[in-house]
Amino acid sequence: MGIDEVKLSDKIVDNYHLDIDKYGFSEVWEKYLFIIKNDSQKFINRYFPLEFIGFMYENGYLYSQTGDNKLPQSQFTPSDVSRIVAELIADSDIKTISDVCCGNGNLIISILSEVKKIDIQLLNNLNDKIYLYDIDPLALKVAAVRIKSLFSLNIPEKNLLLGDFLSEDIKLPPYTYAVCNPPLDNKGYNKDYFLFFFDKILKSASKFVFIGPQTIVDEQKYSDFRKKLMNNSFGDIFCFDNVPDALYPIEKGNFGMKTCIINGECDFSHRGYRLTHLIRFNKNERAKVLTIDYLLSCLGTIRQDLVKPLKLHRKTEDFVVSCYQGEDTLASLCSENKNEFSLNVINSGRYYLAACKHEIKRHGAFKIYAKDSDSFVILYLLLNSSYCYLFFRSIGNGSILSKKELLSYPYPKVVLTEELRTIVKFMINQENKLIKSKFVQGELQEHLKFPEIYCEFIDNLLFEKNFKFLHKNYEISDKSD
Repeated sequence: MGIDEVKLSDKIVDNYHLDIDKYGFSEVWEKYLFIIKNDSQKFINRYFPLEFIGFMYENGYLYSQTGDNKLPQSQFTPSDVSRIVAELIADSDIKTISDVCCGNGNLIISILSEVKKIDIQLLNNLNDKIYLYDIDPLALKVAAVRIKSLFSLNIPEKNLLLGDFLSEDIKLPPYTYAVCNPPLDNKGYNKDYFLFFFDKILKSASKFVFIGPQTIVDEQKYSDFRKKLMNNSFGDIFCFDNVPDALYPIEKGNFGMKTCIINGECDFSHRGYRLTHLIRFNKNERAKVLTIDYLLSCLGTIRQDLVKPLKLHRKTEDFVVSCYQGEDTLASLCSENKNEFSLNVINSGRYYLAACKHEIKRHGAFKIYAKDSDSFVILYLLLNSSYCYLFFRSIGNGSILSKKELLSYPYPKVVLTEELRTIVKFMINQENKLIKSKFVQGELQEHLKFPEIYCEFIDNLLFEKNFKFLHKNYEISDKSD
């Protein structure tokens, strides 16, 4: 049962919090586990039904840390994410399952629930083939108790591996299906702490599902790791934006992390990963988006290498492939020398990119120079159409556009017409009316956004395509665009 699917009386929760105040979180749970082990019915009669163990553990953990009765979403895997992982692996040929950084067991319990739906005999056969790894002894005990209470499975003590998974003493069993939602960092250790978990799993597991920051897919500094991933496995990568809603709910004061789910199989005879586009959804459609059928429908049809992976909408794959058939990039339209054909590019784009001829007072902007008047017109049109935005969303992390990245985009051959030149002249004349300004931390910052209809008009003229779906801040509705 998911942490967001249960309700208990206020009296039960209040009494629970009073116990935590009096005895401490760990002491309360050591007592709970002792009673459950010796007389589960007595525990149920005195406290709460066993199916609520996960919810109460997470609720109490946060309460003990902050006194706040809200669930620590960043600490635990949300139930809908656990279900997605479970559905990805439940119908596979499972020899053993290893939950690395299992916490109190949300992921493994979702997996076992899905296995139970498919084949009850397979579930029973997993009795001694489940391995749980965590550095927190209490969480490890809670996970084992939850599994026993829900599925009547007794995990052997030797399969409960307490300690630092990265230690050489701790190893995965052979031919295991490993699932892992690791800590993102360990103060004083390394900013890429999570990557050490992935690396060890990649070396040892037969198959794996790994939940981590999307920087694994996006950033140049992880290119060597992506090569290793590519050379040792194949599979699928599901990519999630953090606006308007994040896969891991947004915490107070900061945006939720961009996240990816990597589902892979270690096999030297197959190559390539399929990717989704950068999935962007709002809270109201979360339940519809986070289903296995929908996410699989978002996967591209092309298996890519991971040197510079593209997070493409399925509907743009053929178009992007055709764009890369030429050898030139947008750099071929630019001059390294300053000249009269300058263009100011706003480097942040949540839903659109924009460029203008007029100078703009903004920290987040950079300047490029076209090599001639024709090149200026083409660059102006591409930056204010969906073209550059498409690659911005597909290649980068969807937040900041760098000059280097922009100039690396492929250059489509554009046939300039008098109509296109007239459109650019018109838009330049409109710029002053559209530039908005506001003070940010005491400094004046300007921004320019053309009406959306301008972008659509240019798209239809240049490419005879409607890319409107690229700019939406929701998922489901754009299926009909």
